[in-house]
Amino acid sequence: MTKANTNKIFIVVILMGILPRLRHYLAGLSLWNDEAALAINLIERDWVGMLAPFDNGQVLPIGLALLEKCMISLFGISELSLRFIPFVAAIAGLFLCYRFLEEAAGKAVALLCTAQLAFTKEAIYYAYDVKQYSTDFFLAIAILWFGWRVIESNRQKSLLLLFIIFGALTVWLSFPAAFMLFGAGTVILIIGVREKDWQFFSLAFFGCISWAALFLVHIKALSSHLSNNPLLNMWEHYFLPLFPSQWHRIGPFLAELPRIFRDPLWTGIPLLSLIFFILGCVVLWKKQKALLGLVVLPLIANLIASGFYTYPFGGRVLQYGVVILFIPIAYFFAWAWGQAGENRKWAKVLIVIFVAVNLAEPSVHVVKHLVFPNEFEELGPVAEFVQDNMEESDVVYIFGGSKYPWYYYRHRLDFYPKNEIVGKVIIHAPHDRVIPDLRQEANSLKDHKRFWAVFAHAKFFNGLDNESIMLQEITAFAEKTKSIHRTGASAYLFQTPSQEKK
Repeated sequence: MTKANTNKIFIVVILMGILPRLRHYLAGLSLWNDEAALAINLIERDWVGMLAPFDNGQVLPIGLALLEKCMISLFGISELSLRFIPFVAAIAGLFLCYRFLEEAAGKAVALLCTAQLAFTKEAIYYAYDVKQYSTDFFLAIAILWFGWRVIESNRQKSLLLLFIIFGALTVWLSFPAAFMLFGAGTVILIIGVREKDWQFFSLAFFGCISWAALFLVHIKALSSHLSNNPLLNMWEHYFLPLFPSQWHRIGPFLAELPRIFRDPLWTGIPLLSLIFFILGCVVLWKKQKALLGLVVLPLIANLIASGFYTYPFGGRVLQYGVVILFIPIAYFFAWAWGQAGENRKWAKVLIVIFVAVNLAEPSVHVVKHLVFPNEFEELGPVAEFVQDNMEESDVVYIFGGSKYPWYYYRHRLDFYPKNEIVGKVIIHAPHDRVIPDLRQEANSLKDHKRFWAVFAHAKFFNGLDNESIMLQEITAFAEKTKSIHRTGASAYLFQTPSQEKK
């Protein structure tokens, strides 16, 4: 492939990566439940509060919390200010991914990995999400690139010192940065021993100890929240059964392992991707052991950490590893393409088919959402409708699953109803508990002459349409006079028969 053709493909790939991310960022879509739960901490706390564990089941690195607080202070409370850092990190990550892999593995691997990243559904989604996953990814790539430059620098101590300083900053900005630094640090230490450069080794060892100490201080500051976070129960299937009492889960865990090639890495055939990943690791072992160490050691560290229930191995928290999961696959394809030559064109056809299958579904997703933004829970326009149409004496009932987005939009719109009722139904509880609770909450509104019912994060949790159950109960004693419906969110104005419309 000529340099001109490579550059053209690179431009197309980068544009197809930037456009959907930019489209969704500028669309200013409403914050959904988890984003809003995090944003409330950033809005309601002062600067000192950024150093303490967050409320609402949320966890954010302290350094990133301070940066997000800075954005709110400078540009006010808005979807754009809250999502600015993740958006910039996502765009910068595309360019840095290509730059790193072009240096480390060649243009073919760089193009394949950048294309996979550009089209991956979760990577696009988290580019306009308040949470830390996009920043995790960018810092992971930055550590890979910086570590690679140190490895290729012929043991240049000044560059290693800069890397140590950079690594010390990243542990305050990203939790999985510790895994990436473990990988880079281990490879650099091995090089120091192999070359018998004890000054280089001592400096690298000092750097590794410093990273570990700073990371432990960071985790200690948040430890009470990390250890008691109820959301850990959601990740049960992503924790390695490390101890004998857990070994009965080894089978299910191994069966679920290929899923990481579907979420967070969006490949067409996860099991086949796992096989190609293993083959790629074998080729890297023969060709580029240092690059293999940078790729595999962070995953091993994450896997071990999951065994201690400290960091899950899978899902969105593995977003930082999207590229390192695909590097061995791309490397294997590039190697196999070169081995095929002119006599094994069938092998090249198979490679093209696999790459096409991988990118087909994501490509359709990208094109679709360039036209129609990927809306999830649009409570923003619903809250504006309530604000514009409510009377001072109105009661506003907020479905329990909607409370965090509603609290956020109270701040965003400077809208604080005097009479507000927040539901307390636990939507993840068993049906025989949820349904009576929903009916009881609906009936508690009977005494109010005019009231609003606001819903988001309400449909089909635990197999129930919570909104429909409540509406059926409410309409038995009140008349609906106004309503608004948006994707994943709605609001209804009701009047009881004792209050006739004028």
